[in-house]
Amino acid sequence: MFACFCLLFLFFIERRFYGESTPFGKKSHKTAEILGYLNSQQALADCAILIRSLKQNLSSEASPVVVFGRSYGETWFRLKYPHIAIGALASSAPILQFDNIVPSTSFYDAISQDFKVLYALFAKMFTLTSKRVERTTENREELRELVRAGSDRRVAKSSRDRQSDRLSDALSGSPGRRYVRMRTCRLVGYLSDRRID
Repeated sequence: MFACFCLLFLFFIERRFYGESTPFGKKSHKTAEILGYLNSQQALADCAILIRSLKQNLSSEASPVVVFGRSYGETWFRLKYPHIAIGALASSAPILQFDNIVPSTSFYDAISQDFKVLYALFAKMFTLTSKRVERTTENREELRELVRAGSDRRVAKSSRDRQSDRLSDALSGSPGRRYVRMRTCRLVGYLSDRRID
């Protein structure tokens, strides 16, 4: 709606190797040589080429470009290709953490705040689960498997922070997060048979 009102073009670019954008058909995921194209630099270059091509084909080469998205890609695009995009807006791109400009917990604080506003129950479970993971001695084998701590090591007190980080990653957006959420909550005794979506 905003694009129509302001006479803007709005394009959604699908990253190759995902969805319909498989550059080598059924062979796209078969070899390391082909998968070598599945990297962040190539994704940024693909977007740059596509944007320039669209501007040329639409006779709008002087039109400014702003990239929008949900993660690092848009911000990195603006930094790498400032001559193509005049701005970038990413809803979740904590790039300031790389230089220790903001506290290392700020991303998780923001995620927790989002859940507090939108999903009060999940925020409570997230907090309780994190605390229980820190002090639990039971179910460490299942917790280790769940957060992929490693096959030979026990979840020791000294590695508690790493476990908490992995659990946070899993709960805040990794693939299969609903499964991870349910399993984790059951393992630490917070959830019995209640369903969370």
